[in-house]
Amino acid sequence: MKLKLTFATLFLSMSINAQSIIHVDNSLRMPLQRALLELKKVGVDYDPMSEPFILMYGKTRNQAAAASLGRHKDGVLILVNQSVFDSYDIRAQVWIIIHELAHDVFDLGHTEDGVMIAEIPNAITMDMWRQSMNILKEQINNRRE
Repeated sequence: MKLKLTFATLFLSMSINAQSIIHVDNSLRMPLQRALLELKKVGVDYDPMSEPFILMYGKTRNQAAAASLGRHKDGVLILVNQSVFDSYDIRAQVWIIIHELAHDVFDLGHTEDGVMIAEIPNAITMDMWRQSMNILKEQINNRRE
């Protein structure tokens, strides 16, 4: 109940004072920074300071590593299952953050390839990474058109 009340308060705050809410749990800052850098490398620019932005630990359905809860709302709300998320290496953690940002920020759904696949790959090679980020850029550009 306390978690539901916290989310209700966060969403209410997001609508009342849209530009003032920025929260990222401390240990999620580095994967978020790397995710933003990777997006920038392929020409996708996103500034989390441009809208209400919350990236925090909490429970997810079906033991998902993370969940995008701000989709179709004003702002970003991504919930990360800490025990599942921490079991992945940094590359997979960045992949997860990028995946959830793509849901929330760019309104992308799951696809058959690239970062937007539903399952996190067991091993993310550099070639797979490059290919997936290029696919994501294309998906974002198509969405904007």
